Amino acid sequence: MASNGSTGSYRRLTGALRMAGHSAMLVTNDDRILRLITAEDLTSYDGTSVIVEGNLTGPDRLNVEWIGPTAS
Repeated sequence: MASNGSTGSYRRLTGALRMAGHSAMLVTNDDRILRLITAEDLTSYDGTSVIVEGNLTGPDRLNVEWIGPTAS
């Protein structure tokens, strides 16, 4: 699902997770980059395709409620 750029709403997005130091970034299929905000260690997802659900709290920040790998 692509976002329209609004904030404060629940989203379900897919893309590649990339670690940038201790920060997790989601690169969506339409080349949008979102910083994933969570206390969970996401390093095991680095470089993989994931589905992420959470609240968009800014144009480039998603508070993660749930994350998991996409089906192969």
